[in-house]
Amino acid sequence: MIRSKIRGKRGGLKQRVKDCKLKGRIKINLPSIYLSNANRLYNKLDELEALVRTKELENCCCLAITETWLDDTHTDNFISLPGYSTVRSDRETDKTNKQCGGGLLLYINDNWANKFILVSTHIEPHLEIMVVKVRPYWLPREIACVLLILVYCPVFDKPSHANVKDVVAKLHTTIEKSESDNPNAAILVLGDFNSASINLKRYKQYVNCTTRNNKTLDKLYTLHDYQYKSYKKPQLGNSDHHSVLLLPYNHRLSGHRTKPKKITKQLWSDDNIKALQNCLDDTDWSVFFDNPSVSVQAETIKDYLLYCIEQNIPTQTVYQHHDKPWMNTTIRQLLSKRQQALQNHDDATYRNCQQQIQQEIRYAKRQIGKQVDEKFQSDAKSAWDMLKSLLKLKDKHVECSVDVDSLNKFFARFESDHVTPFLPDVNPSLEMFSVNQVYNVLVHVDVGKGSGPDGVSARIIRTLADCISEPVCKLFNNHYKTPL
Repeated sequence: MIRSKIRGKRGGLKQRVKDCKLKGRIKINLPSIYLSNANRLYNKLDELEALVRTKELENCCCLAITETWLDDTHTDNFISLPGYSTVRSDRETDKTNKQCGGGLLLYINDNWANKFILVSTHIEPHLEIMVVKVRPYWLPREIACVLLILVYCPVFDKPSHANVKDVVAKLHTTIEKSESDNPNAAILVLGDFNSASINLKRYKQYVNCTTRNNKTLDKLYTLHDYQYKSYKKPQLGNSDHHSVLLLPYNHRLSGHRTKPKKITKQLWSDDNIKALQNCLDDTDWSVFFDNPSVSVQAETIKDYLLYCIEQNIPTQTVYQHHDKPWMNTTIRQLLSKRQQALQNHDDATYRNCQQQIQQEIRYAKRQIGKQVDEKFQSDAKSAWDMLKSLLKLKDKHVECSVDVDSLNKFFARFESDHVTPFLPDVNPSLEMFSVNQVYNVLVHVDVGKGSGPDGVSARIIRTLADCISEPVCKLFNNHYKTPL
């Protein structure tokens, strides 16, 4: 009896030959990496931030930067990128006897992983190593974590200054220790190696393009075969190294893309406001005070007011992207044109685009500065919001850990239970508030203040003060006359 073939299953000779060729290949969800030698990062942050907003790098899992030239004067907030966490290792003058240079920096995409730890750092005059353990959101069961070993080997001025073999041996020792401490980890060794090279037989090097002149100095080593393909990218600013984008074979472009923020805005035009005012002027407010409960009256008036706004004020959905204010279409087009010139080996166009990108970023930031100065004269709140976005300032949320009940007991410890509270005499026929007083209060409400729990914004109260002053005044008087 001939066994029937399962429908849709590949079981032919061609498929079996393909399986034999792929035997031993391990499919691991390794991270996509952008590797670059910055040669002073602090004056190239604007270009780096523009690059991470392009389609190629928007979903990159981590950015590995060598030769950052950072020190204690450059804070983490200064070098931060939106959507990325930073791990850094700056060059120490005491250990290297050098005033500047060196430094390692790793940007980890928040959409890829939020659990990471700096395992160790090693700094000496001719070798800098930073080991970071990362636990992504998803990994196969066989892999416990991803171990990133970022390396920078400076160029030897004279052969007598240091022994290259000793540096390579120390690098091998660090890698072997990482393997023994993390036997189930996916280990990635990457960075700027210059004269040093790893001769471990089990490691495979994946950077196939030249990064400086005709040499490949920036490299990536890993234990797993058939994992990465490298793409040559433009250098950051005036750096002497080309950058490298390493994408795994199972990489998906839209896997980690950050979605723009969706905001619903109300269109407060003059015609819409006039229609809303006419609707409120035709309202019989006496109907809302039939119920004797003041809380019910206030809730009913609030619901009716929101209903009228919903019927007369149209809304518009706006998508807010995470770009900086100076990031415009011209800069994006120049970045794309520069990448095209690099692929076509057009050096003249490439250098021209490089200069135009730097000039356009400076010009756009000057224009934003002028806009901030003009807004400070009219709308200080929006100017301050734009200034915080440019300076990467974040609002500090302070959590109160004080026990409220203990405070109440402390301030009420001298009061007696037999004290009779003083209540003023209330005349039911006396109106405590007038419509004119309520109108003067409502019309001077600060528009910059946020709305309360009822959802009625300060702009609505100020715009509709003439229409709602009468029912609000009656509501205040009813509340005043209500006994406790």
